[in-house]
Amino acid sequence: MKGCMDYDARARRGREGALDQDLLDRARLLYRQERFEESLAVCRRAVGETEDGAIVVVGGAPCVLKRDAVVLAAWCLYDLRRFEACRSWLFKAQDRGWLSSGDVEAAVVTMWIHNCEGRYEAVIDEVGRLLDRADPTLDLVDRGWLFYTRGAALRMTGDMAGALDDLMTARTLFRLVGRRDLRAEVGNLVGLVRFRLRRFEEAEELFLDAVEMNKSLGLTRRVADNLQNLGLTCYKTGRYDRARKLFQEIMGTRHLSADRICRARIALGKLDVLQRRFADARSNLMAAYTLAVEQHKPREECLALEYLGDVFREEGRPAEARRYYARAMVIARKIAPEGDLMLELLRREGECLSTLDRFPQAEVLLGQAMALARRQRDPFELGVTQRCRAELLARQGCLIEGIAAMEAAVSVLSGIRADHELALAHLTAAALYVDAAGDPGIAAEIVDRDTSSGPSAEPAAPVVQVMVTRARRHAVAAEFLFQRVGEPYWERRAGQLLAVVDGHGRRGGGREPGRSPADVDPRAMVVVSRAMRRIMSRCDMYAPYTDPVLVTGETGTGKELICRRLHDASPRRAGPFVPVNCAAIPADLFEREFFGHARGAYTGAESEAPGFVAQAEGGTLFLDEIGDLPLHLQAKLLRLIEYREYRRLGDPRERTADVRLVAATNTCLTDLVEEGRFRKDLYYRLRMMTIDVPPLRERREDIQPLLDLFLTRMTGRATSAADIFLPARLESIASSRLEGNVRELMQIARDGLLQHGRTDRAAAPPSRGDPDAGAHGRRNGRPSSDELHRLLDSCGGNKTALAKSLAVSRSTLYRWMSGLS
Repeated sequence: MKGCMDYDARARRGREGALDQDLLDRARLLYRQERFEESLAVCRRAVGETEDGAIVVVGGAPCVLKRDAVVLAAWCLYDLRRFEACRSWLFKAQDRGWLSSGDVEAAVVTMWIHNCEGRYEAVIDEVGRLLDRADPTLDLVDRGWLFYTRGAALRMTGDMAGALDDLMTARTLFRLVGRRDLRAEVGNLVGLVRFRLRRFEEAEELFLDAVEMNKSLGLTRRVADNLQNLGLTCYKTGRYDRARKLFQEIMGTRHLSADRICRARIALGKLDVLQRRFADARSNLMAAYTLAVEQHKPREECLALEYLGDVFREEGRPAEARRYYARAMVIARKIAPEGDLMLELLRREGECLSTLDRFPQAEVLLGQAMALARRQRDPFELGVTQRCRAELLARQGCLIEGIAAMEAAVSVLSGIRADHELALAHLTAAALYVDAAGDPGIAAEIVDRDTSSGPSAEPAAPVVQVMVTRARRHAVAAEFLFQRVGEPYWERRAGQLLAVVDGHGRRGGGREPGRSPADVDPRAMVVVSRAMRRIMSRCDMYAPYTDPVLVTGETGTGKELICRRLHDASPRRAGPFVPVNCAAIPADLFEREFFGHARGAYTGAESEAPGFVAQAEGGTLFLDEIGDLPLHLQAKLLRLIEYREYRRLGDPRERTADVRLVAATNTCLTDLVEEGRFRKDLYYRLRMMTIDVPPLRERREDIQPLLDLFLTRMTGRATSAADIFLPARLESIASSRLEGNVRELMQIARDGLLQHGRTDRAAAPPSRGDPDAGAHGRRNGRPSSDELHRLLDSCGGNKTALAKSLAVSRSTLYRWMSGLS
């Protein structure tokens, strides 16, 4: 609460002035309840002034109490936005001797008025002057106020780094003196800076912390401010339903001030724009604009106009949108010529001009926006402006440069949780690659440019097919992101584009000359179902990062292949991929196998040995069945994840590790956490990036393509399941539960292939309960002698190829063949 030097001031004072203390306590309580008029009236009584300005002699009132009442009254006038009255009150208080001319908090009140009036540079200069000449014994609360005030001004000028430094200093000072109210207030502003820097997880944590502190202090209206910011974080990260509930909760708060209702309506209006509820958006934004004008809130007035322009732009009416942007820009220039509002409006205006084919003007404005985004270190606006610039280049016919700019935009936006804008960038990139696929010359130039800049992770393929592959990757990513954030309109747009891409693939596809089906990568994945497309999109999204990934799913769903895909698509693809089965290593040996050991660490350890962590240096460490990791090692794994540090068994030296951890499990880790078999903190660290692989029965579109893939691998030539199985059998396979998932399907393919040749096509389904059922003469998975002879002939006498087609080791095959001639 403002206007109070110390909550424990009463403990340091005697009985003198008890009446004034009671009045001041009453005024403070009213202020906390945001009943500013009533608090102001009580403050006037406490200093002995009536409403008409007459002086009443209050005997024995301590000066410090009178000073506190004066400052609290000034804060009341500030919060009532009666700025001239506030200045006059402080001048009168100094003139009457109630307030010293060097009172820091009184100066802070005046500087907050300057902040509201947009005089940020004056505030920054004045705080610097006060800090430079401050007495070394200056109260910590006063120091905190100065840093807080300057941090708020720096934020509004776009200097986020400077703002963060000052605000974190203020938060620390308020924590040291036990001012939880001010700590929560500054923490909320730090959250806004983190939000501006698109560090959304950190911002959300700060807002939640402020909610808890303000609730505990009974500051319900400040809780509304924290919930507002929390809602903004939710909608920026694609959690629209959660955001809407938070904004509606704020709107339903009793006795809410008009400015808070205004901000909540603006947020709801912006959310309506994103969800294309244009009538609701107009209603909320016009109501917010009216409130902003009435309350003299220039920033809110500017935002309402900006978002009203967005309504027209999204409706395809850029000329009308520009009229709103122009009005908003006049206000933004007065607030801060190089602030965040100007940046947003320059980018929006440039986007509209590009749509209207006014390219030179659009280029100028987007260039200004790019420069401002770099100065403000705003990755969100940098990425979005880069996307707009890419669209501008493509409209001008510069497709190659447009694709390069769009890939840069995707790269920037992938580094922050801004799903809507990232999805738009993916969608536009997909459309540009489709255009490139229609011009083999441009496609070849793009591939040559990419090849000259470094080795590509993509396999060699015809240039048009490379364009189609890239277009598909971006379209799938866009569809997944729009589906995740709940934007059905854009999800349909992405699906339509994906259909166009698939049409290009069918027309331009085909196997490369000289490439045989036997060359199929054993790690190749079938991606036909919508569920698998989303998983591939998520893999591509997670691949660039170093954070751990948790892959969940039933046994046999292909979790290891997903983890390998993450590795192969990441910047670590040239490094090792080290798989570790946590369930297969005895608990007493796990630590030395995992971390390695020093010489003499245990009996028989005659030399040091690196563990799995060291083997994975520069690459990816894959922990399969992580739920079976011994509990005592989970803390060490957590340290490895958080600090990239570990110790070998028997070695006191701390080592650093450059590894990315991916983990898989077929068990429910939350159940293990509840049972005390898995650490909660490790679980929360792992679940930051998750991929859930559905069973085959939930993605039946993948079943026949998987059969085709397995049969092609086993025979060494292009083989379709329709060539091996009767239609009735294929229908039976497609409708079965396939509890063993891909492994069971692979066994079905193997059994069908072994039956094939005895009959025209495999018909009888193998019984899971009868080990003798299946191929003729086959018992316990072993083919008959005749079958082995036939299969060996089909492989040209190559036993290695035969073992691979049977999915058994060469030693097993040699044992089976030992009795054959």
